[in-house]
Amino acid sequence: MHHASHSHIASRGGHVIHWATAYDLFLERISRLSDARVIAIAGIRPGDTVLDVGCGPGSLTRAAQRAAGAHGAAYGIDPAPEMVARAQRNARRAGSTARFQASGIEALPFPDGMFDLAMGRLMFHHLSDEQKRAGLREIRRVLKPGGMFLTVDAEIAPHGLVGRLLAHSSAAPMSHISIAEYASMYAEAGYADIRSGPTGARFLAYVSGRSPGA
Repeated sequence: MHHASHSHIASRGGHVIHWATAYDLFLERISRLSDARVIAIAGIRPGDTVLDVGCGPGSLTRAAQRAAGAHGAAYGIDPAPEMVARAQRNARRAGSTARFQASGIEALPFPDGMFDLAMGRLMFHHLSDEQKRAGLREIRRVLKPGGMFLTVDAEIAPHGLVGRLLAHSSAAPMSHISIAEYASMYAEAGYADIRSGPTGARFLAYVSGRSPGA
């Protein structure tokens, strides 16, 4: 049984966002609009233990904690210590019991089979292909049998107006995201019951898969 004993911050490629205050004040406020949609797709139940990967300032993690209730728990991880500090501050201000720590997806500081559900919103496209594959294996390790990993990411037509605008900005990678490619990676990593589709929130789609053995 594998149990990582310390936080591991992603460093092998990928993109880590360190500007936590600006992200919280602007982009996180936009992301918050999709919290309810993501929680509904995740199907979090009272008493569940949930992991939010790439949690940023923690809005989705706090929403997961509310859904899991007093007998459940929500953990948020982010490779940027600045984001974790901001998430902890926001949780204190909101009176949330959600917990946060600095860690990358490739070596999670949690024991095998701890979580009923793991999820990540707008984080998968920041990872290199190597990180994606390593992360999918790690998430499988920390999920209970039958536990689900839900990835929500941008789905933007590259030749549409928004896609063309993004192509000439620092957010250019978002115009090249392929949910179908994510689903293939899930299958390669051994997930079962792989599903994908729109979230109901504009420009966001999802892919999910379950740890086998339920």
